[in-house]
Amino acid sequence: VPAGALTALVGPNGAGKTTLLRLAAGLLQATGGTLHVLGIDMIQAMRIQLSLVAAIGMAFQYLTLRVLGLRMLAAMLLICVLATSASVLTWFTLVESYAYTFTAFSIALYILVTARERQWGIGHWGGVIGLSFAITMSNVVVAGLAAWQALGLRRVLRAGALALAAVFVLAIAQRLIFPLSGIFFLPSAFGGEASFMVGLSLERLRELFTLVVYGSFVFPYVSQLSGGTVTMLRTQGARFDWDTSSILCVLLLSFLFVLGIAQLFRRFGPSCKQAMSGKPAMADDLATTLAFPVLGGLAFLFALHSVYGKETFLYTGSFLPLLSILLALGLRSAWVRRLGLAVALLAVLVMGNVTHNLPRFTAASALLHKAAAQPLPE
Repeated sequence: VPAGALTALVGPNGAGKTTLLRLAAGLLQATGGTLHVLGIDMIQAMRIQLSLVAAIGMAFQYLTLRVLGLRMLAAMLLICVLATSASVLTWFTLVESYAYTFTAFSIALYILVTARERQWGIGHWGGVIGLSFAITMSNVVVAGLAAWQALGLRRVLRAGALALAAVFVLAIAQRLIFPLSGIFFLPSAFGGEASFMVGLSLERLRELFTLVVYGSFVFPYVSQLSGGTVTMLRTQGARFDWDTSSILCVLLLSFLFVLGIAQLFRRFGPSCKQAMSGKPAMADDLATTLAFPVLGGLAFLFALHSVYGKETFLYTGSFLPLLSILLALGLRSAWVRRLGLAVALLAVLVMGNVTHNLPRFTAASALLHKAAAQPLPE
């Protein structure tokens, strides 16, 4: 969707936000099963739906970046950095839930940064929390922290109750329509999750930090594991095929992350105080509004995946919207603005992603196609 059309739809002062949210919801409603009824193959219908989901997420990312003060060219280039990242290339091209989580978090962050212009109601936040919750239970924490910052504790509990009720009704309806589907938040559904737990160790923490902070953007080294007729690809070693483009991207990412997280750390105290006060998120400084939910969300996701998930690379899409905020704040820092480096830094990151990530993604895809051509085991 052209960024100019989105800007025109939303308006210079945020007018038409509800229209944009309704448009996003309508696009999702109109795909999937409807496309299948119209005669489109189910797999192709899912590909179309995932493309729309990813596009909606990127659109809300763009709008959030604009509210944060990035110029149109810089915001578009940062979207290009996300779109060519290792995480998006790998996981947004599969029929899986990762693009949905990215989009849910992007919508939550957009509503949060525009809260000072328009006080979003409990219904809006209940919808965002419900959307996040409907994808996976752990998503509630990240969306809930953003809602807490905007609404205060008492009102966020009401929004959470509304989200729980809505998701419960939808889950029951799904079970009635599709009897073989499960209700994912019942205790009986947690039995299989224990198999994905891992032991906490320094090596695990190193892998987690490296894969999330750098592997989300720069394609990590893919190792091929063979067990009889079964072939698996893994990136858990958190290593990289170092070349000029990947080294440059890692250095630039480190520079921007340090600048961005420094701004949030400086404002974390006032941000927490604001969240605990129970008042709406009306701080003039957006970094203060974002410090508590962004740092809190990152801390929660790091803590969760330090013990959950045997392949950390799977979950990088959950971190991307929060990491995007850090990059945006880094680009808006005094050092970068004073020298006018934002566009140049982002252009280098895009070129680094293209030259490093695309060949490695193609090679990994070729390995998977080769493995898929083998006869299936008994």
